[in-house]
Amino acid sequence: MNLEELNAEQLEAVTTTEGYIRVIAGAGSGKTRALTHRFAYLVNEIGILPSHILCVTFTNKAAAEMRNRIRALTGDNDTGYISTFHGFCVSVLQEDSNAVSYPKSFLVLDNSDINAMLQIIYEERGLTLRQMTFSAARDMIEIQKLFKRPHYYEDLIRMSLDEIYQKYMSATIPEDIIFFGYLYQEKKCFGLDYNDLLKFVLYIFQTNEAIRHKWQERLEYIMIDEFQDIDMIQYELMKALCPYHNNLFVVGDPDQTIYTWRGADIRYLLEFDKNFPAVHTIMMNRNYRSTKPILDAANSLISKNRDRIKKDLVVGKEGEVSVFPLQFPSICSNFNLLFSNILQNPVVKSIIDNLFYSLSIPFCAASISLIISRIICCLFGGNICHLVPTEAPSGVSVCALNKSTREFTTAC
Repeated sequence: MNLEELNAEQLEAVTTTEGYIRVIAGAGSGKTRALTHRFAYLVNEIGILPSHILCVTFTNKAAAEMRNRIRALTGDNDTGYISTFHGFCVSVLQEDSNAVSYPKSFLVLDNSDINAMLQIIYEERGLTLRQMTFSAARDMIEIQKLFKRPHYYEDLIRMSLDEIYQKYMSATIPEDIIFFGYLYQEKKCFGLDYNDLLKFVLYIFQTNEAIRHKWQERLEYIMIDEFQDIDMIQYELMKALCPYHNNLFVVGDPDQTIYTWRGADIRYLLEFDKNFPAVHTIMMNRNYRSTKPILDAANSLISKNRDRIKKDLVVGKEGEVSVFPLQFPSICSNFNLLFSNILQNPVVKSIIDNLFYSLSIPFCAASISLIISRIICCLFGGNICHLVPTEAPSGVSVCALNKSTREFTTAC
């Protein structure tokens, strides 16, 4: 492992190992590199066993990429607990599901499993897809579990199968029939969906001190990626795990939160220093993906956000770039103005030309206009964007073309 390839901020994040650490990592600042090198540093330099490190990220793809990078850095196939929150909860339940009277062979349900359960419920109670489609039913169940009946898991854990069945059969409106029928089907086959995984493990940690202490003692270092997008349940899980060793490392960017619609609360990151003692904050704002004009435009736009920690991305590499500020009014007729101005740029015209050639589509105004207008109408609900020749004001999206990589970058 070569620490010399890290910049000063990344190196500080890697080598500051003890206590509560918050890293504000801007877009393209190398946070994944910092996380993987930190894991390897703890193993290779501090001597921590990989199985004593928990590293949580938000997607299975990101977790797999992180494991591959760490294997390359440590030369060891043991990568500890590198997973999503749901994956970690599966690991806990595979050891300790007896605490909620579930077998270790419990089932993790996917959408096809849930649809099969819904099919049984609909047939038993005479429901039709006109009343509620399976997709809408799945969404309804999730809303019930997250917001309307957040303590449902207590029924699932404590009530007998017969008691849940009685609630199912006594329900009269479709929402209640589907919800309690689903809980009954879950309990019947010891199945858990993604919401259940989190709720069950949090319940175990809150009610079983011996199990909580075992996991607290085992996990000497906890690292959480994309901390701006954690919700209350994930936050409570984290709080339950970290008090024994008090080594918690979180990485996030308030300017990149995307899951507020599912209950994510940016305040957990913004107020991290108020909720934990002696927090050390590290700013990683050197961007290696984009060049200065793009970053200047992005900084100008994102500075309008109300809930954020002030930071300005700075350039980590040089390059030639063109920036096209765009706004999105509701007048579709302005598409011709956009189209004519875009084709004045020879690089953009060349890219479009190559694209249409590869698809065997005639490169003419009519075909391009038809295809792009339909794409934009799908994306923006019929609103066509047009070129703004002046400096981008507040609330305007920016599209930039990197001439060296011929890739588009957006800031909005």
